[in-house]
Amino acid sequence: MLGLGNSISNSSFIGTDGPLFFSSVLPVDFFDSNDTSIGGSVAITANQTVDSSTGWLKVVFDSEQTGVATFVNDNTVDIVVGQDYKISFNIFLSDATNGAGKAHWPSGPTTTSVALGGQIPTQDITAGQTTLWEQTITASRNDSGFEDFYLFWNSPSGDRPNADAQFYIKNFTIEDA
Repeated sequence: MLGLGNSISNSSFIGTDGPLFFSSVLPVDFFDSNDTSIGGSVAITANQTVDSSTGWLKVVFDSEQTGVATFVNDNTVDIVVGQDYKISFNIFLSDATNGAGKAHWPSGPTTTSVALGGQIPTQDITAGQTTLWEQTITASRNDSGFEDFYLFWNSPSGDRPNADAQFYIKNFTIEDA
């Protein structure tokens, strides 16, 4: 289990005139936990470089995922039911192959999902390309004030990461839409 510690206090909390949550460089403990359905373990390294761009958080799976590969940031932002929120981040899925010759991620676009405020938007990401993941949601649920943020791969099940799969993430923002 990964602990958040003081990571959010090191990120920019700007308030109503700017993003509700913003972190350009995610700390190694950004994800508080990963779902117990993740097979094997993950290695997380901060401040990595992708295509000459620095400041990426790198996550590596040590084995093929047969369940939902889920990462959680607890109590990310205070959500108001009925309010629109824009969620965005840069993501890169490695297009390398593992020692067995299997691609880190399935061929073709990989459905990458988030969950926040009772909504589960998805966006297809192509491995080997830096992509801006950006969706607007209308919050339909707020169970306890601050809501958890989830990043996961599940549907279709063929979009789950393989052994040695890597993803990189940075510039995470949640703002009023």
